[in-house]
Amino acid sequence: MKGILLHILFLIIPLTVINGQDHEDMEDRRLDSLIRVANEARLDTNKLRILYEICIEHYNVDTVNKYANIELELSRKLKEPLYEARAFSLLYWCNYHYNDFVKANTYAYKAIVIADSIGESKLVAKNYSNLGISFAAMQDANKSDEYFHKALDIYTQRHDSSYMAETLRDIGYNNSVHRMFKEAEECYNKALEIDIARRDSDLISEDRLGLASALLSKYEFHSMTNDDTTPLRQSKHEYNTAFKIADKTGNDYAKFIYYVEMPRVLMYEIDNEERGSRRYKELTDSCKLFIDQAYHIADRDGYETDKLLIDFEYTSYLTIAKQYKKAENLLDSLNKAFQEDEELHRGHFHKLYNAYSVLYKSKGDLKKSLEYFQKYHYHYLNSHNQDYAIAATQNMVKAQFDEEIRAQKERELLLKTQAKQQTIITTAVVIVLLLLTILTIFIVHSYIRSRKVNMMLDQKNREITDSINYASLIQRAAMPSKVSMSETFGDYMVIFRPLNIISGDFFWASNKGDLKALAVADCTGHGVPGAFLSMLGMAILEYISQRHNEGEVSAGKMLDDMKKVFKQSLHQNGNEADNHDGIDIAIVIIDTKKKQIHYAGAFRPLIIASEGRLTKYDADRMPIGAYYNESEHFTDHVIDVKTGDTLYLFSDGITDQFGYDEKHEVHKFTAKRFKSLLSSIAHLPLSEQKTLISNAIDEWRTDSRSAELEQYEQTDDTTIVGVRVG
Repeated sequence: MKGILLHILFLIIPLTVINGQDHEDMEDRRLDSLIRVANEARLDTNKLRILYEICIEHYNVDTVNKYANIELELSRKLKEPLYEARAFSLLYWCNYHYNDFVKANTYAYKAIVIADSIGESKLVAKNYSNLGISFAAMQDANKSDEYFHKALDIYTQRHDSSYMAETLRDIGYNNSVHRMFKEAEECYNKALEIDIARRDSDLISEDRLGLASALLSKYEFHSMTNDDTTPLRQSKHEYNTAFKIADKTGNDYAKFIYYVEMPRVLMYEIDNEERGSRRYKELTDSCKLFIDQAYHIADRDGYETDKLLIDFEYTSYLTIAKQYKKAENLLDSLNKAFQEDEELHRGHFHKLYNAYSVLYKSKGDLKKSLEYFQKYHYHYLNSHNQDYAIAATQNMVKAQFDEEIRAQKERELLLKTQAKQQTIITTAVVIVLLLLTILTIFIVHSYIRSRKVNMMLDQKNREITDSINYASLIQRAAMPSKVSMSETFGDYMVIFRPLNIISGDFFWASNKGDLKALAVADCTGHGVPGAFLSMLGMAILEYISQRHNEGEVSAGKMLDDMKKVFKQSLHQNGNEADNHDGIDIAIVIIDTKKKQIHYAGAFRPLIIASEGRLTKYDADRMPIGAYYNESEHFTDHVIDVKTGDTLYLFSDGITDQFGYDEKHEVHKFTAKRFKSLLSSIAHLPLSEQKTLISNAIDEWRTDSRSAELEQYEQTDDTTIVGVRVG
């Protein structure tokens, strides 16, 4: 887990290369000064700021843990949720380094809940990345990949190129560890493209080091079955390029990694040379110089934990140089250290036994070589999740926005005249202004009467709530009524739970002869901002559905048109300064005559229950609205259905809802748990399913251990719509 472990240092605590005792003393004096100020400061937000600064600058885990707990306690007293979320992030980092990954993950989950509630999406993404790191350390590659992609999605929506590149490096390392070399190279090259555009030389060298390592691992794996040395040559080129950049910019840590990893490249080159030749001696001497330089920098700059990496390279060198006694003594020393702290070194045992196996094979002791190879094989399998390749491949395909998208017809011009487009915009603006005017009237009216403070304050709150409730009535009236849903679909259910009375979620339906359309959408934000976008989204869908060509059935085409009108309406021209509001949506068109449905999704999937079996259809990984590296078209999935099949469309409010599992640990409800719930109830009438799903959400949020049956607050708008094919 070298790449992930190196990354954790950059994640929370800025890495400072300490050159010289004077520099180290100066840092210590600064931290001591901050601690004195914190101890003397009043219990206010200024003290919180100082405590946080101590934690992010300190390099001692125990000290960070101490002051993060103080920050957590004070932030709760002062009701400062931002510092509370930051404290949880710091405690994640501490417990990660204590190897208590379960506790670390609990802190990350808590940080996500709080950060999301106050709109700190960057802190949410950082803690998703934290979860990716710890699940990687726990050898759960599927969850690690899932959380890294959640972080990447948020950074992409924020157009935060620096953290996008950082997360791509994490995903690339994960792919490389699990032998998905093509995907690893793609991730590192995407990160490299971003950092070149940003002209960040330090990160360019880090990208190239990661790419070099992936290429070297690719060569090591494939060298057992073919003689192609191309990946080895490419790896050496990337290492040398990274070193030149790091040397020019003074990035000592990147240079250190170069000295640590280059001996592996040289030793493979040595294997291809005739022993005793001039070239053989040059490569051997260079290998020893690299290792000596790596040890020198590690001692000079305090990289004690990284010496283990150098030790393995040194044993390989000693084996090639036939200095068997020295190699065996070093391996025995490492073995003793590993046995004394098995938990700390459990991810390195396979490397140790492989080194033993290679050593004894070189000595000619094939019996011992085989014995250690068997140990190596056992520990290697235990340290890698063999199911990772399938899941991670699927994720990479999604991240590349469905490269297998079928060719579609050229889009027809949706807006025939500028006047028609202006009608949509004007209608949406009028609705938004109407909502805003209602709120403003009540707020201003309440303010004027607020001179009678105690009485009028309560009155003001009631009037504001009433106005929002009235806005909620307007919003709900814009959505399909119970009567229209019943007439259109027959057996159906709708669960609509706004987080703050009015909602950023909405559902929409249309009925035209043999064609019935249904959509569920999740707009950026919730409350008033989300409701404004939902009204615009419904207006655009209604406009598009009325103007679609007769006989043309394509859910993908509807989303293409919706995206175009939405971007024009909000003046999203692809510039960095544009607003980044958007809509995640799933839409289906049911052809009752042909017994087919057309499905398209913008980040929102479709689940179909048929004869006791559930099938999930994944959405395109882009929203309605401006998006980084967006694809031109949405995919139109054509699916055969039967009478009695049930279609489920839903926002992420249920899958992302935090609550308590059977062990009373805090987790999200998750898509897997939701799919399992649907599988157990899909045969029931949808009215009964609605009750069971609603009860399941409430029970999940409730802590049965607490005397008051304490509940996690709802974290987002929640919408679930199910319809049965007639």
